[in-house]
Amino acid sequence: MVLTGGLALGNAMRLGPDGHLYYPHMIGDQVWRIPPDGGVP
Repeated sequence: MVLTGGLALGNAMRLGPDGHLYYPHMIGDQVWRIPPDGGVP
């Protein structure tokens, strides 16, 4: 199952207490939140 696309250096993802997947986007110094059903981060 693919939740989203366009992630650079995809590592260190973590499931948050809200059920969303959190992803540190290293290139942009941002943390992205991905819905559990997939979609736009």
